[in-house]
Amino acid sequence: IMLDAIKEFNIVKLFGSGGYGYGFIYSFIVMGLNTYFIINDQTTMMQLIPRIITIIAILISIFFMHKIVKKHLNPINTILFCLITISFPIFWARSSAGFFPDWVLNCFLIISIYYLEKDRFKFSKNFLLASLFLGLGISFKLQGLILLPLLVVYIAQPLTSNLNIKTITNQAKLLAKSFGIVFLAYFIGNPYVIHPVGLIALKRQLTLGINEQSNAIQEGYFFLTSILEKTISYHFMNQLFFLALIVILCISTYSFFTKKAKSIFPIIAISCLTCLSY
Repeated sequence: IMLDAIKEFNIVKLFGSGGYGYGFIYSFIVMGLNTYFIINDQTTMMQLIPRIITIIAILISIFFMHKIVKKHLNPINTILFCLITISFPIFWARSSAGFFPDWVLNCFLIISIYYLEKDRFKFSKNFLLASLFLGLGISFKLQGLILLPLLVVYIAQPLTSNLNIKTITNQAKLLAKSFGIVFLAYFIGNPYVIHPVGLIALKRQLTLGINEQSNAIQEGYFFLTSILEKTISYHFMNQLFFLALIVILCISTYSFFTKKAKSIFPIIAISCLTCLSY
């Protein structure tokens, strides 16, 4: 549809191809890389391109994850940590899927965390880069909006040790600047939202996702045991490891409010608990 729209110079058809939960920029990139195969009707290669993008995103994610962890562990433990992490089913369950930008979102999120770790609460250009990469991740998949608490908690960290009007004002300005960069990156990747009709389409996509979950819960489709057995165990990790992870996240979150240590890990823990709650 997008290729036909470009041939016809039909901007309405171009931005009206649907799939607003997945960013327009992702669809456009996949279409661009598949143009030759679409013209020559090579369906096998058309299916392969999104998977190649996913594999590249996974490799970049592992690279930046290694750079983050090696600052806190020795080389051997760093490698073990990475090997254990990539052994989780989520690393291979989605990599074999077709048209899903999940790992592109994850890739940009890990790069964002890398720059936050590098920034170390100085709110320098590294902080702005972290905001930019998170915004790029959201531009590829709208679900990334649930990751915004990562920036909110990071910006709020100085308030745990210095709660006054001046600090609150400064952090509020940083929050506005950070969110401005995030949404600017999203708008660049999804320019259709600038138009009122495109904004309505985006609103419907958000409402649709909420309504689907709400209806499923009301009709009894989702239960805690079902989530633990089917979702957590299949896509992420063993239930026992999952419960252990929850305990670790809670302890790390507690340290954020008590020890006031300037570390990125309590920030990640709070963000993880927020996403899990959602």
